[in-house]
Amino acid sequence: MRGIVMPEDHFQNLLALLSENEEEVVDLQDLFHKFTMDTATELLLGQSVGSVSLTKSGTFDTFSHSFKVASDAVIAAVVRAQKQVHTFVERFIDETLEAHDQGTDGKLKDSNDESNGRSYNFLHELATVTSDRQVILDEVISALFAGRDTTASLLSNVYSSALDET
Repeated sequence: MRGIVMPEDHFQNLLALLSENEEEVVDLQDLFHKFTMDTATELLLGQSVGSVSLTKSGTFDTFSHSFKVASDAVIAAVVRAQKQVHTFVERFIDETLEAHDQGTDGKLKDSNDESNGRSYNFLHELATVTSDRQVILDEVISALFAGRDTTASLLSNVYSSALDET
């Protein structure tokens, strides 16, 4: 089956390239990106870009370069956005941890008791379990993603189902 042999062909090209440069320091990450791009493009598009074996040129080189530039831009945008999200959430974490340390966090004994003007929230509960800012940040971000995406999907499906019933 060709699909099983294909990665081996690209791997042999990778080994050949490495053996040509035995005395040089080689950027393995770059070569692994090329290897996986060759395998992926052959599997997905029916033809490899040939970036490891350097057998292709022109359009293939342009594609590989453009894909790397686009990937780098997406990663940079994600990193910037992640920093903004973290900065926003960290403000609430700092406030909560400070209030918790001072004993003024207003944590409710009963989540239904709003007599002190504060309602239950996940962040205050986390502060009772840990003061590790990174753990709290990771938990809150995970809950935000899960809560937003899962709930939005559920609401969309319920709304769609309700429309189908009418």
